[in-house]
Amino acid sequence: MYKEKIGLISKRKNNALNYNLNKKNNLNIDLIPNISKLLKKTRIKLGLKQSEMGLTRSTYAHYEQNNRLPTYSSFKKIAEHTKDKHLLTIANSNLFWDEIIEIKEIKNDQKYVYDLEVSQVHNYIANSVVVHNSQLLKRISKIAPKARFVSGKGASGAGLTAAVVKDEFLKGWSLEAGALVLADLGVACVDELDKMDSKDRAALHQAMEQQEISVAKAGINATLKSRCSLLGAANPKFGRFDEFASISDQINMPPALLSRFDLIFPVTDRPDRARDTNLAQHILSVHTVGERMEQEGHAGGLHTDELERIVKPSIEPEFLRKYIAYAKRSIFPVMAPEAAERLKNYYVEVRASARDSVPFTPRQLEAFVRIAEASARIRLSDVVAIEDVERAIEIVDYYLEKVGVDRETGALDIDIITTGISHSQKDKMKILTTIIKNICEDKEYATMDDIRERAMAEGLDDETVKNMMSKMIRGGIIFEPRRGGYRLTS
Repeated sequence: MYKEKIGLISKRKNNALNYNLNKKNNLNIDLIPNISKLLKKTRIKLGLKQSEMGLTRSTYAHYEQNNRLPTYSSFKKIAEHTKDKHLLTIANSNLFWDEIIEIKEIKNDQKYVYDLEVSQVHNYIANSVVVHNSQLLKRISKIAPKARFVSGKGASGAGLTAAVVKDEFLKGWSLEAGALVLADLGVACVDELDKMDSKDRAALHQAMEQQEISVAKAGINATLKSRCSLLGAANPKFGRFDEFASISDQINMPPALLSRFDLIFPVTDRPDRARDTNLAQHILSVHTVGERMEQEGHAGGLHTDELERIVKPSIEPEFLRKYIAYAKRSIFPVMAPEAAERLKNYYVEVRASARDSVPFTPRQLEAFVRIAEASARIRLSDVVAIEDVERAIEIVDYYLEKVGVDRETGALDIDIITTGISHSQKDKMKILTTIIKNICEDKEYATMDDIRERAMAEGLDDETVKNMMSKMIRGGIIFEPRRGGYRLTS
């Protein structure tokens, strides 16, 4: 189009333009990397010349000298011509290579954790093998009687809730239900929650809080039910979960969304000889049995029941699926008066025992009720007994001790989850806010040296001041009009 509409005056430039327009580019990206040494080693082993490798000498020489990468078709010609077993294995395999686009190094005081991430699916390297970190969610989505599995990378707000689409048949607009609506009265498994776009992630708020989704688009006003349990998975920013840091600082999710989950469990991997032995034995047994069953299948035989018994779970997935379906469909437990009294007393006593921080909110009380009812339902009981309440208390206490404890005071503080800032940190921010306000009454802005000097008199060390100032800048409480100078935003 450039040549037709604009063109060039210079003959030399016109010739160059014509050459590039007529040039046939190699669009084949199915290439085999790092193969030059193997080709040379194989050729020398077979005692062949470069012209005797199944391709023209000039083409093959480029591959051996690593000036070009061979395509699968070219490599297959070499392998079939030489009949080398190793080359034939590579040529007939279903291996594919992706080019690494970018490698970033970040400063880290701890040991590095290396992570390979592929768009749409999140994979990581473990012992030189690419593995997937979403097996738990996938397993639950298969066992649950009604479930939907989505990955945060490939899910949009409309895909999770509902989309308004043009209906060519009806000549108008229609609603298409998203994953949360389709999982109504079931389970929605959302992987990679931390990697979702913030606008798409905001669609979860109403669904988790009110168990419904409101749509007002293209003249359509509708409310769709999404009475589903939401099981989400996210990865820490630096690969490993730090039990001594705030959960909101480690996972790229807003506190407003984190606080809507009834339970939050950090999954940590700590060496334990007995557990590691059992896990390794199970994984190796599964792989061994799988290969033997595949081998017998190719040989035309049928695998034996003995092989199945090795990897057969204690509870059959189909039986567990039916059990859960029956419990959800037929059991509707009611809380016994003594169980309700126990839960009320526990809630009031824990809140009353706290001095400054707030350990529980009514949202946690609702979580207690839901977990206690689930405990009774899994027992196929029509009554929520004290034992169910005790189990709910034990589970919530465990999760709060993991992610809801202020590490400075050792007290339960739900603000760590709901706002990302503990009560003790808020007190320190108030001190720094007052210091900056007083300094700015006499000066145009407060320097870090002035802030540190006055903060030290209030009992705050340099590290604390630095951390709190960073959080205040991120939270929009203060800003930096010039380098090293700070003022309050309001």
